[in-house]
Amino acid sequence: MKRLVLACVALPFLASPALAAKPPWRLVVDGDGASLTNAIPDSDDAATMLQCQTTEGTVTVYLFLETRVADHLKGAEWVDKAGRTAPWSARLTVTSGGVTGAFPAKANPDEQSGGTEVEATIPASAPVMAAFARTGAIHFTAFGERVKEPPIPAAKAAGLMRVCRK
Repeated sequence: MKRLVLACVALPFLASPALAAKPPWRLVVDGDGASLTNAIPDSDDAATMLQCQTTEGTVTVYLFLETRVADHLKGAEWVDKAGRTAPWSARLTVTSGGVTGAFPAKANPDEQSGGTEVEATIPASAPVMAAFARTGAIHFTAFGERVKEPPIPAAKAAGLMRVCRK
């Protein structure tokens, strides 16, 4: 019985290195703008990124989905099942706490993973971005797929949004 109790107590600690293996969110601020990404530095791995220029008042979101919109190559261009060439029109739903916003986006094939890359530009003044700046909580959904990301520290979210709102 003692071994079972010890195993149950130790299990979360044994699992924690695997949880910590997810890349941390990195905030980079320079004279031109800011970016918040969970990418591993100097890696080609796809990652979610929120980015802005100080003079634009917008946040551009780049994310990768497992959902594959591309159906086949037509010549040198990817097309969807309807025969439309990339980039495809998309809708990105952004949620932070109880606040949700839907924004136009564009989608392109992600040839590295076989999924889809989505890009959307969101006004920094959007209520969902204000909620994100306060809490760090943010979720993205496109093509019915919700992107699963590690939590963002609220201080990093606030730091990004301070630059993006200028």
